[in-house]
Amino acid sequence: RRVLFRSESDSDFRYRLKNAKNKSATATYDAIKTSLLDLDVVNDVIILDPKTTPATANGTTKIIVDGTPDRKIAKAILDTLAAGINTIADQALDYHTEEFLITKKIKTAITYNILKFKSIKIKVEVLEVNGVKDSRWTKPIQDELIKYCNTLGLGESITYNELHSEVNGIDEIRYAKVYVSTNNGQSYELHDLSYKFDIVETQKYKLTKNDIEVIYV
Repeated sequence: RRVLFRSESDSDFRYRLKNAKNKSATATYDAIKTSLLDLDVVNDVIILDPKTTPATANGTTKIIVDGTPDRKIAKAILDTLAAGINTIADQALDYHTEEFLITKKIKTAITYNILKFKSIKIKVEVLEVNGVKDSRWTKPIQDELIKYCNTLGLGESITYNELHSEVNGIDEIRYAKVYVSTNNGQSYELHDLSYKFDIVETQKYKLTKNDIEVIYV
């Protein structure tokens, strides 16, 4: 039986080659993330490359770790990083570079960055509820605000509208005011619903219960 082969155009070939490289890079980054998450000093990993937002330059990757600096982080990256990709530092973060001897004469360096969290202070005044106004609402308010903050990605702003909605959207809370401090609790302000609390694109917001005060007036 005769088999016919269709010739591949240059554009088709370039597309297939590029697609193969993209798949290879994705597999490499998945392997790096899996390897790092297996370490007891790592809680989470964010990997930036030329196709992410924010992006890095071609041939580079920026590895951001939520964890404690340790040489074994760099070693795990070295063991899984594809050849020809350089790990780069973020000047806004705490970064670490480790050197490894590949042969007697050849060294290579691996750089990783430690994720920097930013927090704000929030004061909620509960004015009206259905039923008795007491501290039973403190935990739900704190939980909802923390949950919202945890959904934010790298470099994603907190919006005042979301803070206000998370609190006033709780069942049985009829009205509460949300005050925000960006100077570590020295002063608190109300804001327009459209207001955003911006952050550096390689940092992330994090809230704890200690950042949220709930009072009943």
